[in-house]
Amino acid sequence: MRLEANPTRLVVVGLVLIGAALAVAWFLRNFERRPMDMDVGWSLAARRNPFLAAESLLRRLGHPVEAVAGRGPLRDLPPTRDLLVVNGLGPLNQGRRAALQAWVEAGGELLVTALEPSDGDSPRPDDFLAGLGVRLREAETPGSAQGRVKVPVTFTGEPLPLNLSAPARLYLEDTADRAQSAALAEDGQARLLQVPLGRGHITLSADNRFLTNAGIGEHDHAALLARLAAPADGGKVWLLYDSAVPGLLATLWRAAPQAVLAGALLALGFVWHLGRRLGPLEPQPERGRRDLMEHLEAGAGFLWREGRAGQLSAAARGRVEGAWLRRHPPLRALGQGQRAAWIAARLGLAEVDVERALYTPPGDAQALVTDGALLQRIWVAAGG
Repeated sequence: MRLEANPTRLVVVGLVLIGAALAVAWFLRNFERRPMDMDVGWSLAARRNPFLAAESLLRRLGHPVEAVAGRGPLRDLPPTRDLLVVNGLGPLNQGRRAALQAWVEAGGELLVTALEPSDGDSPRPDDFLAGLGVRLREAETPGSAQGRVKVPVTFTGEPLPLNLSAPARLYLEDTADRAQSAALAEDGQARLLQVPLGRGHITLSADNRFLTNAGIGEHDHAALLARLAAPADGGKVWLLYDSAVPGLLATLWRAAPQAVLAGALLALGFVWHLGRRLGPLEPQPERGRRDLMEHLEAGAGFLWREGRAGQLSAAARGRVEGAWLRRHPPLRALGQGQRAAWIAARLGLAEVDVERALYTPPGDAQALVTDGALLQRIWVAAGG
C-alpha cells in the first residue's frame, strides 16, 4: 500500500517553512547581541550601610576597618588607640556620657555628626556634644540659606585646603571656646570643629554627607576622610553607621532567634487548631416537614426558656373563660372573683384554685402543670 502525497498539505508546509526562514532572517538582520550597562541602583549592602564606600576606601589605604550597627561600640568602647566614627550620636544617659568622655580623655579619637539643632540656650541634658559646649544651630532665616556651601579645611603641612560640602542652614557653635581648630564657610560660621579632650580629640561636623556613599565622591571628601579617619599605630577604625536603638522584635531576634521561631510556630499551630473540628459530625437533619405537635412543643419550649411562662397558659385561660361566658351569659356582669366563686360552687371546687387557674399566670413548672390540669377539668365541665 502506497501513501499518496497531498498537494495542498505540501503547499501549506512549504509556505510555513518559507515564513519561518524569512522571520529568522529579519530578526538576525535587525537585532544583535551586545553587552549593556544598566543602573540598578544601590546594592543591598550599600542601602544597609551608608558608610560602605568609606569602609572600602579606608581598607585600600591599609587601615583595619570594621563597620557595625547598633550601640554595641558605645556600650563596650574599643581600645583608646582606635578611632570611632559615629553616624548620629543621639541621646546618651549619664553613665554612657561619662564613659565616652573618659575614653576620649584617655586617648580615643571620636568623629561624630551633630544629630539635631539645639533650640534656645538650654540644651538637652542627654546631649553629649552640648555638654562639651558645642551646639548645632539653624540659621534664623532659612529662606536665605538654602542649599550647601563650600568650606575650605586646612591641614598642617598641606599647601592647599580640602573642600568640604556642608549645609548652608546649619552651623556649629562653640559656646565654651574649646575648639582647637575650625573650618569656616564664607558666612563666617563653622561647619567642622575639632575639640581636644585630654589626650584625645573629638571631631564634629554639621552633617555627615562627606562620609556617605552618596557624597564621598564629591569635592575633596575622600581625601578629607583619609585625613580625619587615620588611626594611631596599631589602631582600628570603627564605622558605626547606625547607632539607633533597635526595636523589641529586632532585639529578640538578635538575642534568641530560636525562641522567636518557636513562638511563631506555636502561634501558627494555635491558629490552625482553632479551625479544626471538635468531636464527631452531627447527622444531617431530615428535610421533611414537622408535625404540628412538634411545632407546638418547640414554641412552648422557647417561651419557657425565655421566661414567658404566662403566655403559655394565657390562651388556654381565655378560651376556658370564654366557653363559660357563652354557656352562662349572666356571668358577663360579674367580676373575676365572683365568676370564679360561681364556677367553683357549681363544680364543687375551691374558689381560690379556680381563680388562680383562670386569672393568675403560673409562677413555676409545678404551678403550670397543676393549673393546666384544673383548666382541663373546668373546660370539660363547660361543655367545651
